[in-house]
Amino acid sequence: MVPAGLQRDLKDLITDLLKDIISTKADGETVSGFTGYEQFLPVLKNDDDEPDQFFPYFIVRLDTGRTVAEEDPWTVNVLILLGIHDERTDNNGHYSILTAIQRITAFFCEEASPGPSRFKGYRCLSEINWALQDEDTYPYYFGSIALQFALPKPRRKISGGYYEFI
Repeated sequence: MVPAGLQRDLKDLITDLLKDIISTKADGETVSGFTGYEQFLPVLKNDDDEPDQFFPYFIVRLDTGRTVAEEDPWTVNVLILLGIHDERTDNNGHYSILTAIQRITAFFCEEASPGPSRFKGYRCLSEINWALQDEDTYPYYFGSIALQFALPKPRRKISGGYYEFI
């Protein structure tokens, strides 16, 4: 399915774009890069599991999709959700989130298609929105990016006088 392919390709691309951003895990370990997830963070399965274990992370969430006319492509709204843990008291954690946002948005301002999916017909549309959290959540920092992609959809064919989706 094309939207699922877009989600996987975005996860791979963003992992590469953010691979050298330094932050810390909740246990204090310094890490480079973000771990990518599709749609949601993993389910916590054990009583010992903590949501903190996922930092730093990003989520590629497919939000909505629509098409208006038969000849129009799908327009798929995608949210990129970012979260990091940074115990430094200089409150610079939001700069790491801004760096991640800048790298992702700059890529799509320059390139309309994510990585290997260029051959699949995905195209990022011009409107890009981003946001930072509006409350102090030290030592956790969050941001998001909203993107829209045009995706090809199956064409109808005539078979025995009736239109069928292929």
